[in-house]
Amino acid sequence: MTNNDKGSGWTAATRRLASNGVGALQNRVELFALELREEKNQAVGVLIWVCIAGLCGLMALVAITAMVILFVPEDKRAYAAGGFAVLYVGLAVFALLRARARMKHEAPPFSATIDEFRKDQEWLQPK
Repeated sequence: MTNNDKGSGWTAATRRLASNGVGALQNRVELFALELREEKNQAVGVLIWVCIAGLCGLMALVAITAMVILFVPEDKRAYAAGGFAVLYVGLAVFALLRARARMKHEAPPFSATIDEFRKDQEWLQPK
């Protein structure tokens, strides 16, 4: 056995060891990403309850708006109702556009990190 053979044996063993280490680390990162997605799903559940609270608040806003409109003189009530309608439609459109923009740019958690680990593992594989 020559020095060259011995060096390549060590290199192959080192690459296998590094490949196994990167593979194990990749499994841990993927598990962490999965758990993070589960936490995100739990956050969605909380968001549903927040939406229910928001709906109740909206019903209160409707009642307050109706009271304000009823206190406005009768000949100006249509203008007051129209003003509230324009205000609420504008706010709703603004909120929906903001929510849509945020959802469009969302990437899966740690996807870039997992891709890098896969590249590292492929590079460390013996050829």
